[in-house]
Amino acid sequence: MTKFRILAFSLLMLLFSACDDTPPQQPPAELPPVPIKEYSSIEEAIAAAGFHCPVPEQLPRGYSLKTISTIEGGAIQILYHTQGKLKINYRVAQGNQDISDIHGRFNEKIFNIDGTDVLARLNGKRVLYATWLRDGLSFAVSFDDPVKQSVFIRFVESIPKLSEEIGELPLAQPEAGGSEQK
Repeated sequence: MTKFRILAFSLLMLLFSACDDTPPQQPPAELPPVPIKEYSSIEEAIAAAGFHCPVPEQLPRGYSLKTISTIEGGAIQILYHTQGKLKINYRVAQGNQDISDIHGRFNEKIFNIDGTDVLARLNGKRVLYATWLRDGLSFAVSFDDPVKQSVFIRFVESIPKLSEEIGELPLAQPEAGGSEQK
């Protein structure tokens, strides 16, 4: 009799599941990729974007310019990399908006750098990502390999204020000697 009950129960479950009218779950719709256009100089990207983009004058040791691009929607993105392929993703856009692509929960710390509040998200005591507003622009920077707070502060301090910029915009040069990324 026990085997009969198990068989009957199994058949009932099959019948109930066959009568289920709920449609199958659709996978979440993927958003189309955001168009990115690369440029050979910061001046070309600025002309295409229609706003000024101050660039850092100092990079953590070992980093160099990889690409300059615009992202549809009004941001300029500059990628720096190491020979080991670690990246710094630096973005600038007009206005007051979140132009980062980092989401999740992190420990946060606010740094006041040259009179500007900079919200940094930390991995331990190292900076992974930061955003701030200045000169009518939104800024975001993320580091594949989190950097020391002192390296991060020097990076942000080296980004000229619009009122300080005169003439050509230099592209960042790696720091000489002393400072370390790790």
